[in-house]
Formats: sequence, structure tokens, C-alpha cells
Amino acid sequence: MNRILVIISLLIFVSSCQIEEAKPIKGTELTIASTFLSKGDSTLFSAWSSRNNVSVKIIPLTRDQIKDTLLSKPYSSGIDIILTDNLFDLYKLNSSRKMQSLFEFELSDFDSEEHRYITLGIDPYIFVSYSDSIKIPNTYNDLLRHNFRCALNSTEEIPMLSAIFSRMNKAETYEWINKYEKHKAKDSVTFELNRLSHTKDKEALIKNPGQRVSGTIYNVTSASIVHQSPNYHLAIKFIEYFRSPVNNSKLCTKLGLISVANPEEFRFFRENAGNLIQYYGMIERMLRKKQ
Repeated sequence: MNRILVIISLLIFVSSCQIEEAKPIKGTELTIASTFLSKGDSTLFSAWSSRNNVSVKIIPLTRDQIKDTLLSKPYSSGIDIILTDNLFDLYKLNSSRKMQSLFEFELSDFDSEEHRYITLGIDPYIFVSYSDSIKIPNTYNDLLRHNFRCALNSTEEIPMLSAIFSRMNKAETYEWINKYEKHKAKDSVTFELNRLSHTKDKEALIKNPGQRVSGTIYNVTSASIVHQSPNYHLAIKFIEYFRSPVNNSKLCTKLGLISVANPEEFRFFRENAGNLIQYYGMIERMLRKKQ
């Protein structure tokens, strides 16, 4: 009889431990290293934090700072997720192969298993005007015929130019970039080349180039899970939550992006942005020669 009571007690104890393990751990912290968010931007994720009883800590770092941290502390960086808003940064970061595989996710046409990122928002390269009296051009080739103000830095230009390169040979691309560089101007311009997320003026007139031809070229805001993430399963839950249609739409509205859940309003460039990363090194060298 005593043996039976002992066995029953053990079963109750084990069962209670299993139930306890299934609950969120109070005080758990998900750490995000980001190239574009500030510490205060953790409020973007407050709904998820409350739902999972988890705090979100954002560490603002440059691309090189993130890379140095992952290389110097491969097993103890403390970083769970990397959020970037420029695929060129991810290309440089992923050269060290410090990102987890995406086998646990259902991938969309905007994600890349090869480069190990999940897209949280689509960021088109757009033409902008601040006067309704100015006619905005329709295609990226118009950048070779009109003076324009380039509001992009060189690392933001590379993903756009790589899409151009994918349709040409090396010599043709070099010539295209030559003409493109000649039409960059600081003053007396009719329109601006920018990214949708960077265009904050609500009065600005926006055009999505290439809609009638090969589609609008885009960059993405992406999430990658770090190898040796201290909270791997929480990181998965975080990304899945913000990829669900309703939550993704809300997040993209706040960040000024196009939702991955509702991209139908645009005709995007036919090639997955991840597939264009193969051209980044070549474009980077071409631009370096121009400096």
C-alpha cells in the first residue's frame, strides 16, 4: 500500500513540474540587436510582450558592431534576434554564418532560407515630389535622363542597383551606373529617389516606378535568429506573431512599410530580393571605383 502511495505521489509531482514548465517564465527577456531601432522602440512589440509575459530589450548597434559581437562571443552574445532594414547589412552580417536555419518557418516569396532571413516588411524604392506641378517619371531608367536628388546612402543603393544588374551584363550595368551617377544633383531637381519607409512627409507625392514594366524594386526589413540564441523558441514565437496578417499589417503601418500579408497593391520586381544578393559584391566594387 505504501509503495502505491509513493508511486502516486511521484506521478503527481512529475505532472505538476510539467505543467509549471509549460508556463511563460516570469522575467524572461528577448534581446534584439537592431541597426535601425532605438531602445524606446520596444513599445512596438508591447502587445506581444504582454501576451507572452516577456520583456523585449532592443540594443541599437551598427552592422559592424553586431558582427564583432557575434564573432567575439559566438556562444554568449546574449542576442536572440537581429532586425535590419537593409539587405546589404544582412549580407555583410551573414558572411560569418551566425544565423539560424529557417526550417521551422513557413516561408513566403519574400523570405530567403539561403540568406536566413524572414521579411517583416517590404520597402519599395520610390520617386518622391513635393510639388503637384511636377510630373514624376515612371521608370528607373528615367534616372538616366533627369536630374534627381538621391536620398539613399551607398549601402541602400546597392540592393536597387543589383536588381538593375540582374537584367544586364557587366558592361551594360557599368554604363547604366555611369549615367545614373551623372544625374545625381543637390540642387534644382524635379524629384527624389528614396525608400518608402524614409518618406515621412505626408504631403509628399509618391510614385512606384516600374509598375508597367518589370515591377517596383524593393528592400526589406528582416528578422534573423542568431545561432546560440538564449531564447530560441521565444524568438520563433516573436517572428511568427509579427508575420501573422493582422499583426504584420499593424507593425508595417508603424514602420512605414508594405505588409508582407497584403502586397497585392503593388507589382513588385519579379526576382526575390534574396536572389539578388549574389550581385552585391560586384555592385559594391563598381561604386567604390566611382568614389
